[in-house]
Amino acid sequence: MGSTKPYLFLCLLTLHSLFYLCFSHSDNSLVLVISFDGFRWDYLEKAKTAGKSTPSFDYLISSGVSIKGPGGVKNVFATFTFPNHYSLATGLYAENHGVVHNEMFDPDTNETFRNTPTQNEDSKWWDNGTPGEGPEPIWIANQHDSPQALFKKRSGVYFWPGSLAVNHGTRPFHYKSYDETVTNKTRINTMLEWFSTEDNPINLGFLYFDQPDAMGHLVGPDHPALIDNIVALDDLVGYLLNEMERKHLHKRLNLVITSDHGMTAITNYISVDEFVDPISYNHYGESPVWHIVPEPGMEEQVYESFKKVPNATLYKKEEIPEHFHYKHNKRIMPLILVADKGQMLCHNVSTCYLMNGDHGYTNEDLDMQPMFVAHGPAFKRDFKVDQFEIVDIYPLLCHLLDIEPSPHDGDLERVEIMLEVHDNSLITTTTSTIVFSLDHIN
Repeated sequence: MGSTKPYLFLCLLTLHSLFYLCFSHSDNSLVLVISFDGFRWDYLEKAKTAGKSTPSFDYLISSGVSIKGPGGVKNVFATFTFPNHYSLATGLYAENHGVVHNEMFDPDTNETFRNTPTQNEDSKWWDNGTPGEGPEPIWIANQHDSPQALFKKRSGVYFWPGSLAVNHGTRPFHYKSYDETVTNKTRINTMLEWFSTEDNPINLGFLYFDQPDAMGHLVGPDHPALIDNIVALDDLVGYLLNEMERKHLHKRLNLVITSDHGMTAITNYISVDEFVDPISYNHYGESPVWHIVPEPGMEEQVYESFKKVPNATLYKKEEIPEHFHYKHNKRIMPLILVADKGQMLCHNVSTCYLMNGDHGYTNEDLDMQPMFVAHGPAFKRDFKVDQFEIVDIYPLLCHLLDIEPSPHDGDLERVEIMLEVHDNSLITTTTSTIVFSLDHIN
């Protein structure tokens, strides 16, 4: 008996060490992803140029990670809200996750997605038409990892596109249907409560805000009201940081703050009906990207007519440039019309919904690219990273959460330089020590 006591002591000590290390690892793997819709990469600089201060963002940048610029995160084409938010969640280009536009037509079901509450809960729009086999958002992958994890993982998603649908048999542990009447501070309070509660806390959160996109559409990206909106968002981030500290999350929670796209000023409206007979085709999606389906027998006529539309580029589906990653999906229609930067497609200007700012244009244009700031125990301090792609955020999050990524289009090597070095290997080493100790006791 006496000869086994050292091994028993070593086993107990190692078990205690394993618990501490795993708890610390889990504790440091809390991740909150925040999207400020339409937050262009240079809005903070524009605010400073206008003499406004943004102390909360400045703090996160000086003690975290941001992009060098010029330019921001290279998002996916088309630079709309739904495709890019789903690329953030899946690490896939639009042609691979199937959410190709804010409005889209599915020829297999003969249905059109128009962002209705019912459609947002309908899995077929979010699984690329392949139930149980389609893209798996990270909030689902995080929870599916739990059976192999020492600590149960839970996700909480607040107003993020795709989060209401059952995906791979489940939903996020917490989710909210979109309700614009819910105040921004209420959203923050709820999200932090999900993290800090003792009863089933989450380790991964996604939180969406519709500004500054709404203001950018209304007044354009260069209006003083847009700058005031950025200052208000900075105040909101300050509230978030204060509440994180009050709930003792400020040293544990990794923040990733980004957006789906930028914004550019509208300079001209195009009356498409002057060039193309409106009864000769159907189109899906708003400006500046129209998905066009000619009426049967009118394919060549419609193609030739749309080629005459000025300040826009017409593509046959098979001719869409590969770098758009936008043609290999059934929801891409036979013809795609893409307006030039600053141009708005309308059937008729007299009936067009007038805006001063818009997005959706090529993702090569800097005005379309969003901001990025990361802060927390996993990230370096005051570090500038070269431009990367929005699909790279998915493998970065998988790394932070210690989960196995699904097939994706991102590249961890482009973003891992922003991470501090962690001792995850200690967990493996300690586990081996336990096996060794138990073997000697037997």
